[in-house]
Amino acid sequence: MKSVLLAIALCLISLPVRAAVVTPIKDVVTCPGGTDHPPVRFDLLGCARGELVDLDPQNRDLWLHARVGVGASALSKGPLGLFVSAKAASVAYVNGVRIGQNGTPGAQAASESPGRMDAVFFIPPGLLHVGENDVVLRLSSFHNVLRLARPVHVIAIAPFGQPLDMILRAYWPSLVTFGVLLAGAFVFASSALSKVNRREPILLAVMSVIAALQLFAEAYRGLAPYPYPVQDWRLITLATCASLFAITLAALVIFRFVPSWQKSVLGGVTAVILFPLVVVSGYDGKATFVLLVATVASALIAGYAALKGSRAALIAGGAFSLVAVSIFVFQGSFLDALFYYEAAAAILILFTVRVVLFERERRKHESLQMRAHDLELALARAMQSKTPAVIRVNSAGALTMVNATDIAMCKGADDYVELHLSDGRSILHNGALVDLEKVLPRNFLRVHRSFLVNTGYVEKLTREATGVGMLTLATGAKVPVSRRIMPKVRNVLGGA
Repeated sequence: MKSVLLAIALCLISLPVRAAVVTPIKDVVTCPGGTDHPPVRFDLLGCARGELVDLDPQNRDLWLHARVGVGASALSKGPLGLFVSAKAASVAYVNGVRIGQNGTPGAQAASESPGRMDAVFFIPPGLLHVGENDVVLRLSSFHNVLRLARPVHVIAIAPFGQPLDMILRAYWPSLVTFGVLLAGAFVFASSALSKVNRREPILLAVMSVIAALQLFAEAYRGLAPYPYPVQDWRLITLATCASLFAITLAALVIFRFVPSWQKSVLGGVTAVILFPLVVVSGYDGKATFVLLVATVASALIAGYAALKGSRAALIAGGAFSLVAVSIFVFQGSFLDALFYYEAAAAILILFTVRVVLFERERRKHESLQMRAHDLELALARAMQSKTPAVIRVNSAGALTMVNATDIAMCKGADDYVELHLSDGRSILHNGALVDLEKVLPRNFLRVHRSFLVNTGYVEKLTREATGVGMLTLATGAKVPVSRRIMPKVRNVLGGA
């Protein structure tokens, strides 16, 4: 799969020069290494002819010879380079002339200095000629964590350019989704801070982080030039992330649609998901089939729940089925781009669903709060009508007992409060408005920093163009409502 990507990238760089197409090496002759100079002949004992696709320099030191045909149009279209994408250190010769080295090949690990996974050797002008050209490489690969089935991806002559730029062009469309994945992780992690249904947003946040890490590992080959041993760890990271993503996806589906024996079901599904890691050889294949098994298992679980009448399970089962089909159809290219687009699309959809559900819950919560407030207000009025609250008013050194039901509004000013009664009288109370608010019944509402009103006397609430409000009381008095408190007053009076 990666060799296909690199070949595509090489072709892309070749498009502007039209006739200067990529000339890949296919048939090669290999001979034992161990010498600093190439063999004089490649038909000696120990040499073998084969195809590049079968070339394996892992834990070996060898010389490679190939004949490459170059056309006149290619030579006239600018500088060319010898591209080597392989898990090996290398030294390159073209037509008997050494053109460079990538790392230092050696006969054993101690004498080898690992080269870059993707390298290009500049071919000096005039070195190539029309027709057959000799390409000789010394390859060694002794710093391996894994033994890969395809350690050599491509060796080709093409217009000179940086391999990193070419590879990044292939991965660039996938990197667009990186921000979506990180944003999804942040949003779902924030949702998990609530006390309700934490498990689902936590799993979604974990899936988003894993997908972002997998995308970074996938695109890392085009982001930084790394020595070939890093390729093994990159592949391990890809397979690990794919496995963790698959298990987390299965957990999300099981906890959502399986009512009982959830941990047992998750354990069994996890074992099935990880089975491809054992039986599939290539690491790209391992990651792909792990995701395929997870989506098929999720589709089956959701489908079973849909048979019991779950509409959400029906939608989820259909989505998982489409993903499984896309994995089966695209296979090798699925992990390069399509997986991340589908993951980002799923995150956007789930984010939208959670926003809708959150807004629905918020409105429900506000409605419950309003009902609770209405009930408290009704109880306060009922209690007040049975046993009216009596307020002790300290006025001019004398205590006056005033029924709270007779107070239409209270107007505070510094260290005294002006009480406006229903019969039109006003009484001054020595004390702060905030202290008086604590002893008044709950049907008294703060509408302004200087005003408390008895909601039983409110007849009308109007809103001015400036955003402030004005209450009209049954006594004819008008009370201002601050812009900040206006929404609360409207809600309270609307439910009163």
